[in-house]
Amino acid sequence: MGEVHIRPYEHGDLEPIHELVTTAARHDAIDANSTLEHIPSKKELQATFEATGNSENSNVLVAADEQTGEVLGYGVIRWWQEDNGTFLYLHDGTIHPDSREQGVGSSLLSSLQERIKAIAAEHPADAPKFYGANASSTHQGTKEFLEKNGYEKGWSLVEMEYTD
Repeated sequence: MGEVHIRPYEHGDLEPIHELVTTAARHDAIDANSTLEHIPSKKELQATFEATGNSENSNVLVAADEQTGEVLGYGVIRWWQEDNGTFLYLHDGTIHPDSREQGVGSSLLSSLQERIKAIAAEHPADAPKFYGANASSTHQGTKEFLEKNGYEKGWSLVEMEYTD
């Protein structure tokens, strides 16, 4: 693997990102029926990416191998303001299983955080602001990675199933 290049999402990234998401879901044993660990379809990914734009100020960033152009991971930023005035900036994404533990996630996280800082700078300076990310029980590596980078558990959800 060559150097990692972080760039805004481009239209041609949809297919490789969808393939990456499905490969990672199989690798991470994601339950396709789970409501908490949703595996987005190509159509859902496309809708998300189109909603965030694909410009230099995109809220979707792609980690690619600088030599080959291969998509190694991606991240997307969503943000909103709570009723109490707090701004929440949620970033989420996936790194291809073969590219994990090689600095791809660190590079992508740093770029996502820089983009969040730029978004947050446009919001009132005195408003409370928080980064957020998600990691499910099957994403133990993601949980450890986020904790290593200063994230703390803020809340949790439990998915339960009733069988009769």
